[in-house]
Amino acid sequence: MLKSLHLSSFRSYSQLNLDLTERVTLILGPNATGKTNILEAVYLAATGHSFRADDSALISYGSEGYRVDTTYDDEILSVAFRTAPRKQKRVLRNEVAISQHTLLGLHPVVLFEPGDLTLLTGPPARRRRYLDLLLSQTSDSYYQSLVIYRRLIKQRNALLWRNKRSPLADLDDQLFILDTQLIEPTRVLYEARKALIIWLEPIIQRRVDHIAKDSIGISMRYLSSSGDIFEQLQNRRQRDIVLGTTSVGPHREDWQVLIDEKPIEERASRGENRTLLLALKLAEVDYYRHQENIPTPTLLLDDVFSELDESRRHLLIEVLDDIQTIITSTDIDRRLDLPAQVLDLTRPLV
Repeated sequence: MLKSLHLSSFRSYSQLNLDLTERVTLILGPNATGKTNILEAVYLAATGHSFRADDSALISYGSEGYRVDTTYDDEILSVAFRTAPRKQKRVLRNEVAISQHTLLGLHPVVLFEPGDLTLLTGPPARRRRYLDLLLSQTSDSYYQSLVIYRRLIKQRNALLWRNKRSPLADLDDQLFILDTQLIEPTRVLYEARKALIIWLEPIIQRRVDHIAKDSIGISMRYLSSSGDIFEQLQNRRQRDIVLGTTSVGPHREDWQVLIDEKPIEERASRGENRTLLLALKLAEVDYYRHQENIPTPTLLLDDVFSELDESRRHLLIEVLDDIQTIITSTDIDRRLDLPAQVLDLTRPLV
């Protein structure tokens, strides 16, 4: 469980110390008072990066760097970044430097923030990033395969682009080597993504039924090209040569949620979209819990209550009993009787 948070020169906070004493922490305050900055810091210390900006943008005005420390029951995780005398970023575990990869999964977080409202209906790249982060935090083999795949695709695209500018005599031979090397990491990525989608589908259905108090036919589909990757690359080779880029593979694939077998952008109302997103985040918590040797994640809900009606707020609170949750809100309906530690940002926090 996350016990405390310390910020130094991070965003709007020159210094901030928070002791988290309850399972649920509610951060109240008007817009632009730094509520989301606190969630961003917890997310940063768990993943090594912000969900909103690059490191330089996280530094308080007039400072040369920031530091975030999160204290858990058994250890302290820290991220420190500075711009002078040179740019340097360090991830620390009990003050010992570790890689960002090692950080992933130590104390995972599940985030629901306003930008997620377009996750299920927006560009495919966002949905790919969602799967990649979740699977990278729970599977070392997936992370390693993703690193290898991205490196090979980068090399292949650079080769195709050079050839477009000035034709290469040995292009086919070089592409054959790269295409052969792409077979194994592509298999790992595809199988893990497909298995995750299959696992999530019934969990999301159950969560939606509970939140909506109604039965909505939910299904999920992973969208990929047919055939093995080597065959696909061979079939698309001439097209890729003309385009100067790789047009097929996991970096181009997508997944979708359907209601009654129709894509949600065609079927879902505004309320149903929010219900689905919330169900997805809660299913994500369930997925972490299903993994061995990975702690139950901290749930970060950024202004989520403003997106739900009163009945859905009550149903959400019911499932927070055994999940450490940090919630930001401009206000809270006291009738919800939420058992929580309340941090009011209209008053000074030390």
